[in-house]
Amino acid sequence: VLAIPRRQGSVIPVFGQGWLWGGVAAVLVLSLVCYRVASALTSPVLRVCEAARSFADGDLSVRVASPQILDRHDEFAQLGRDFNAMASRIESLVNAKQRLLWDISHELRSPLTRLSLALAMARRKANPEVVPAMDHIERETEQLNRLIQQLLTLARITGGTGPALTEEIDLSALVTSIADDAAFEASGVNRSVKLEVKGGGNVAGNGELLRSAIENVVRNAVRFTAEGTAVSIVVERTGDGKEILIYVRDHGPGVP
Repeated sequence: VLAIPRRQGSVIPVFGQGWLWGGVAAVLVLSLVCYRVASALTSPVLRVCEAARSFADGDLSVRVASPQILDRHDEFAQLGRDFNAMASRIESLVNAKQRLLWDISHELRSPLTRLSLALAMARRKANPEVVPAMDHIERETEQLNRLIQQLLTLARITGGTGPALTEEIDLSALVTSIADDAAFEASGVNRSVKLEVKGGGNVAGNGELLRSAIENVVRNAVRFTAEGTAVSIVVERTGDGKEILIYVRDHGPGVP
């Protein structure tokens, strides 16, 4: 209790000038305490957020392993344990899906192989009337084999055991090879393919998958372009040199 005289117009003479510095010191001390408290509260959350970002980027093995979180006796420790349980469950489900995809792909190949052998044996004794039907069966069998191969490739890539995706690829050479194959195919159906390379270069990727992606677009263009027309393929580098664009144009009905 501080008694202030009645006639005193200000509290400064009562306290003295030291109260100003005391107030500043109190603010600094409280700021430091609040910072430490806020840091103690946000640090566990930031660690869990970092683990969540790594998990979202595809690292399914990431866990919250910091003793500063798991050894606590509050909700942050429970959050870390719940995150680890969720991550383990998701990793288990993803791995199970990859194994299922792999197993199904392999199991389907065995009957298709036997079907191909049986078809080859049947051709030797087949009448000319059934040859078109056998050709159709053979084409469908080859299509199934291609789909199974794509499933296997997908399983390897998503499971982290696929082919390297960082090899150097000469994109101009790759597109030229695809265009040559497409031109040969188009010549048999009264169509043509024209290639124009305005700029190319090397890109990092998987040559087999990149070739398949571009070839699918080009072959569809050859298939659907009007008879007597040409499919145009243009490869060019953007002005800033950071991207290489591939244009494929046909004269077909288009895509809705």
